[in-house]
Amino acid sequence: DILPTLVELCDLNSPNLKIDGQSRLAEFQGIKQALNKPIYYYSSRGLIEGVRNGQWKYLERPDTAYLFNIEEDISEQFNLIKENPALADSLRQVMIDFDAMMTQEMRPHGEL
Repeated sequence: DILPTLVELCDLNSPNLKIDGQSRLAEFQGIKQALNKPIYYYSSRGLIEGVRNGQWKYLERPDTAYLFNIEEDISEQFNLIKENPALADSLRQVMIDFDAMMTQEMRPHGEL
């Protein structure tokens, strides 16, 4: 979330800018700010791997998928995907939809 934070810090906000992420400027100013958007995880190869929404984190690996309740299992040791298949499917779809939107709205490197 570095880019949206810098955009807000420099007062460059514009309705024409499409920037993914959420500014964290308030936290640097000492104001606690709740996350109001899912957090997406990408691999170093640029492939989407997971999403966190609230207390739930969904991860997808080539051989399996994982669902963690990170408020109760911060170390991510207990895969709850079999107990919550509908939630896992919903988070997977959120992840796929976001990745499709990012691909469609991708801007050239080095341009805002």
